[in-house]
Amino acid sequence: NWNEPESALLMGDGAAAFLFEATVPTHRYTHHMQTFAEGAHWCEVQGGGHLLPAYDYAEARQAQYLFHMEGKTLHKLASKLMPTLFERVLSDAECDLADLEVVPHQASGPALMFMAKRLQIPPERFHATIAQHGNLIAASIPFVLHGLRQQRSAGIRVMLAGTAAGYAQAACIFTL
Repeated sequence: NWNEPESALLMGDGAAAFLFEATVPTHRYTHHMQTFAEGAHWCEVQGGGHLLPAYDYAEARQAQYLFHMEGKTLHKLASKLMPTLFERVLSDAECDLADLEVVPHQASGPALMFMAKRLQIPPERFHATIAQHGNLIAASIPFVLHGLRQQRSAGIRVMLAGTAAGYAQAACIFTL
């Protein structure tokens, strides 16, 4: 939605996937996902689903078919909820954040800087490419993970952390 530069200027274009193969685990791995209804209308595209189908599109309702985000409100919610998610995943994996390479969803530059600072993640272990590639939406984590895999040797521990419209958040820890 070009009328909302907060999000319109952020979106990049890309596609990426990452294939994993099963191995005998050398460390504990874990994952958690949470969805919070309170953020349902702070990041959404109303049109295209059952309530407002694509075939019912009309120029007068164009805004309902475009991405809408209330970035500051959403950032406040994520800032409150994300640290608890990290604590839970780290506890379940029996490791410290300092032992991990962190690959976050590339949502926004300020949000990434805030996350790294608040959680005290050293820059060399916090992998952000939003300045170079923008927010590649669902492709951002596999894209950055691919770059990390090219830089580091096998056997490193990684935390992936992501957010999604609605508001949902997830994190996992595994050995790459």
